Amino acid sequence: MAIKKSDIKQAKLMLKISEKYTKKYTRIIRSRRQATIDKTVKEFERTGSERVIDAIKEPYLKPLIKQLYLSVAAEIGTLQLSSFGQKASIEKQSWYKKVIAYIDSEVGEKVTTISETFKDDFLRTIKFETTAAQAESLGINVIAKNINAKMTELLGWQSLRIAQTEVLSAASVAQNESVK
Repeated sequence: MAIKKSDIKQAKLMLKISEKYTKKYTRIIRSRRQATIDKTVKEFERTGSERVIDAIKEPYLKPLIKQLYLSVAAEIGTLQLSSFGQKASIEKQSWYKKVIAYIDSEVGEKVTTISETFKDDFLRTIKFETTAAQAESLGINVIAKNINAKMTELLGWQSLRIAQTEVLSAASVAQNESVK
């Protein structure tokens, strides 16, 4: 069976939508996480305790991931339906209500996993940099600077990975639900 030009066009549009949201949410996550890194490292420098990890909270993450899902789902689902000639308001679509139910049931767990991974990476970095600095008799301010540099270095690809994963997940859910 040959691939139709309309299918190729549809795939290109979906890719463009995914890239747009990946770029947008990577930038937002990176910015918010950098603020968290800076705050946590300052507290580590003040206390010298790895327990600063316990204070990491990311209250922005759940509403951000929900918004990502709603935005991507609306655009992908609408695109999918338009290929079948349907043009009804998205809020009236039964599939959209299923997407919202999915978001409500799954996003909390996704956010917990994302946050816990961040904390684990942070703790690992603190332990590594502290051990390395002790071997060289470096002070807490050097350790803090190294931690900040390492976490900032990790931040780019971590933010991209989170955004890509969640955008593709949202697109998949929207596409699957909109064609049922």
